[in-house]
Amino acid sequence: MNVQPRIGLYGAVLLLCAACTVTRNPGEHAYTGKLPELHVQLATDTVRAGENLTATISINNYGQPPHRLEFATGCQFDWTITAADGAVFSTRCLMCTQAPTFITLAGALYAKTIYVPTKRLCETPWPFAGDLLPPGRYQLSVFAIGYRDQFLTNVVAFDVVDE
Repeated sequence: MNVQPRIGLYGAVLLLCAACTVTRNPGEHAYTGKLPELHVQLATDTVRAGENLTATISINNYGQPPHRLEFATGCQFDWTITAADGAVFSTRCLMCTQAPTFITLAGALYAKTIYVPTKRLCETPWPFAGDLLPPGRYQLSVFAIGYRDQFLTNVVAFDVVDE
């Protein structure tokens, strides 16, 4: 019984299959040159003084290869508020867990809701006489802690109105 031709054909099929797995199509996980982007969207653009402004943060990975954003603590995002006169400040107190955390950016859009207080919660630089943001128009930008240069959001405007 001659089995040599069958082994040769079998070997050729294995070699062809191996070549197909090594020279794969780049597909959806190939780098396209578009960096991930962080965006912020407000649930409403008007909030009463002293209440929290609800915002959704999203990071679009644009189909790039999966990777992790590493954070030294449980805090991952911070924000700045800019008043009409140009004063820049934050209402974030940065009370964080000490455990390192991470965000995995993969094929799906990453989204998280944050709550931005419109009152002073701790002893941070505060450009106003009272503890509440006075009525007026402000701008909000959010950034990923440790990635500020890479992940700074678009700027969104909001109004603070009397209670």
